[in-house]
Amino acid sequence: MTKPVHGGNLAWAATIAGCPISAILDFSASINPLGPPNSAIHAIQTQIDKLR
Repeated sequence: MTKPVHGGNLAWAATIAGCPISAILDFSASINPLGPPNSAIHAIQTQIDKLR
């Protein structure tokens, strides 16, 4: 059994895209330099009480 791989394979993606690795933005781990959009924050805030 092999372990699952977490995150994107930037070297593979850059090869397929024909660009340097530095040109790839990896959002596979939800790492977004801009943070969540305001609509997502609002949705969480208005619905959080419905979580169990």
